[in-house]
Amino acid sequence: MTNYKRLLWLLVLGIPAFGSLATLGSNPGTAEETRGASADQLAAVRGLRAINTAQLRYRQGKGTYATWEELRGSHILDDLDAEVKARGDKRPPALLLDKPQPIPGFELSVYTSSDGSRYLVSLKDFTPSPCRPSFFTDETGIIRQATAIGCSGG
Repeated sequence: MTNYKRLLWLLVLGIPAFGSLATLGSNPGTAEETRGASADQLAAVRGLRAINTAQLRYRQGKGTYATWEELRGSHILDDLDAEVKARGDKRPPALLLDKPQPIPGFELSVYTSSDGSRYLVSLKDFTPSPCRPSFFTDETGIIRQATAIGCSGG
């Protein structure tokens, strides 16, 4: 996909324009994925994975994706948290995702279409460094990271 198409896609969704857009793999913690990533960036990706899993479970039960309020009220995130603790996984507890800033330096936003057929989640980095990545996911389950235009890498 060309940078123009990426930019257009981001503008259509109402997300601030970001230059570098890369897809993270589905297997957390691989050497390639974690090279240069900070602990809070890895926590952001793990948090988005928890939301993707919760949305999938909600859709399997209700036929639509949930708003953030519906997802929190369904206790699916609580169940995921219990599963994570039982496995001894290092993901942050899903309950932390209830806060506006669940991971220090990141702001959580969840958007669901009015008919429940789509959703978009962002964890935007708002630290003073404009070149730190923010993270996004949607109903495809793909997690993307983006940095501001002019930043290298990402």
